[in-house]
Amino acid sequence: MTNNFSRRRVLIIEDEPSIRNVLYALLAGLDCDSSVATNDRQALAMISRENYDAVLLDMRCSKAPADQVVSQIKEIRPSLLGRVLGITSQVSDYQAM
Repeated sequence: MTNNFSRRRVLIIEDEPSIRNVLYALLAGLDCDSSVATNDRQALAMISRENYDAVLLDMRCSKAPADQVVSQIKEIRPSLLGRVLGITSQVSDYQAM
């Protein structure tokens, strides 16, 4: 019996190795194939060469504001519009944590 299931491909844009590793392991547990970029330039180059189903974008790993990075992603791959999830490890409300 052949499995026609195609695993989702997710690009992780994260400069912090420990967070990158956790996200990679989490996505692997969800049967996703992940690629990793440590900055926006590397990520944009990868997006221009390969297709991804979604992007996890660290809001603070780039010198450019996150909205500019999302705009650049949209220009390269319009199909990713609405599939970019902004994440951050910065805690602004310690009580909620």
